[in-house]
Amino acid sequence: MKVYHGTTKAKLERIKEEGINPPSYWGDLDIASDYSDGVILAVELEDFPFIANVQLSEAIAESDEEHVVLKEEEVQRSLEELDSVVCNDRIFNFEVI
Repeated sequence: MKVYHGTTKAKLERIKEEGINPPSYWGDLDIASDYSDGVILAVELEDFPFIANVQLSEAIAESDEEHVVLKEEEVQRSLEELDSVVCNDRIFNFEVI
């Protein structure tokens, strides 16, 4: 399964040389498009140590008492409920789409 990261044209050359700095936030193509000026990066979810977006989950729980805060290992649930996962490693191998 692919996940996507939106960025800017101005940052693309640096990202190609230095990788994507952690933490980086990834989601579906629509979410990535919201954070992009036309440059979207793609990787396979299984190729990197992604974790659930716990920070976003905690923020939601502050205003919604029914929301259960996700654990880091709940990656699939994070994608399904929050449309977002996080990688705390530098990412070099990505596809530019």
